[in-house]
Amino acid sequence: MDLFFQVGIDTANFLDIPNSITFVERLVSEESVFCLPGDCFECPNFVRIVLTAPEHMLIEACDRIETFCINHYKRSITKHDFTSAKNMKATPRFENSAREP
Repeated sequence: MDLFFQVGIDTANFLDIPNSITFVERLVSEESVFCLPGDCFECPNFVRIVLTAPEHMLIEACDRIETFCINHYKRSITKHDFTSAKNMKATPRFENSAREP
C-alpha cells in the first residue's frame, strides 16, 4: 500500500514559484509543512505528500498548504474556492505497490 500521494503544481499559475523545489522550500519556511519535491522522483512540478502522520496533523498540514497556495496564486482566490472543492465527494484509492519479481 502506498503511504503517499503526489500532487501536480501548475507553476505557470503561481507568482513566484518556478518549480516544485522552490514550492517545497517556501512551503517549509512559510507554513512549516514539509513534503518532497517531485524532482527527487523524476516527476518535476509535483510534490509528494507522505500520509504516515496522525490524521489531525495531516488535516492541519492540508490547511497550511491551502493557505500557502492562496497566498502565492496569480489570480485572486479565496478560501471559498477551496471550500467548494472540499465539498466534492472523493473516495481515496489505495493501491498495493508491491511488485512481483
